[in-house]
Amino acid sequence: MIFGVSTLFKGAEPYKKALSYASSNELVIDALGEPIEENGISKGSVNYTNGEGHCNLEIPIKGPKGQAIIFVVADKFEENWEYKLLEVNVSETGEIIQLQTPENKLDQ
Repeated sequence: MIFGVSTLFKGAEPYKKALSYASSNELVIDALGEPIEENGISKGSVNYTNGEGHCNLEIPIKGPKGQAIIFVVADKFEENWEYKLLEVNVSETGEIIQLQTPENKLDQ
C-alpha cells in the first residue's frame, strides 16, 4: 500500500516540479550539495475531483552535505496548478529556501 501511495505522489505534477526546482536552485545546491535526490517516503495527500485538485506534500531530499524537506501546497483549477507554498526547509540549519519566486510563479 505504501508503494502505491508513493507512486501516486511521484506521478503528481506538483511533486515533479518541486523536485525539479529544488534540484536546480542554487541556494538548495549550496546547502545540500549535488546530486540532490529523494530521501525516504513522502507524506501528504494529492486529491482530484472533477478536474480540480489539492496537493499537500512533504518530500524528503538529501545531498552530500545534508538533508531537507520540500513543502508543497497547491490547488488545481482546470489545467493549472496554483502553488500556495513551495519551499525547502534545510534540516541541519533550519534555513527556509523559497522555490516560488515572481520569476517562476509555477502556476502552470
